[in-house]
Amino acid sequence: MAEKNEHVVIDRTKSFMESFFSDLVTFGWLSFCIWMGMGSKFWTLITGTMFFVYMAGKLANMWQLKRKAFTTKQELVDWADSLEWTDDGQDA
Repeated sequence: MAEKNEHVVIDRTKSFMESFFSDLVTFGWLSFCIWMGMGSKFWTLITGTMFFVYMAGKLANMWQLKRKAFTTKQELVDWADSLEWTDDGQDA
């Protein structure tokens, strides 16, 4: 059986700096919550749960929502041709 090629396009709608500062604010708030909850099992459980929910959401967002897969080059070319482009080369 012939192996099927897959072409993948990853959409980077956020710049690295936007993503970095967004994560910094999130971890800053989470760190504050952990600091406030020191000595409390209840708040440790809540902040630990918040961390795992955040990481699961981040991974799901990176893997599923920003990925398009194509089985043929023609599908990829047709999709790229359907995009609207501005003069500066960024998609609209």
